Amino acid sequence: MARFKAGALHILKKGVKRLTETISILILTHGNLGRELINSAEMIYGATENIITVPLLPGASFEAYAEKVQAALANLPGKVILLTDLFGGTPNNIAMMLQAQRKVDVLCGINLPVLIELISLREIEPDLEKIEDHLIAAGKESIKKIVPISIDESILENF
Repeated sequence: MARFKAGALHILKKGVKRLTETISILILTHGNLGRELINSAEMIYGATENIITVPLLPGASFEAYAEKVQAALANLPGKVILLTDLFGGTPNNIAMMLQAQRKVDVLCGINLPVLIELISLREIEPDLEKIEDHLIAAGKESIKKIVPISIDESILENF
């Protein structure tokens, strides 16, 4: 299993050769979470390509949503990784159904650090399994308990 010592974004800034094979990203979420994750990732990373989201909106039937997801998937080039928000939810269940029907990879538990890592790693690493292993570790590392620290009051005066 390959482990990436530093975040992929830092590796890319050092001028690593980018891949020519496309790895597309399809994000399936409840509501507009996927769109906002993409917007936030682009704010940090910059413009992206071959990344789309299909939101599950209130009132949508399973069948109608599945059709929208299949249409989106058909329009993505290269290898495709599906990212979902909640295990057991409709977006994830449809992703699992598509995984059984087609050769697509599925990861559940999307968050902003994971999306940024994926956007950057897909440009330098062709092996989806290695990318997925890294993303799972990055997802776990992205959740931190913040504890109070003592700060010199003089620092706060200049803040």
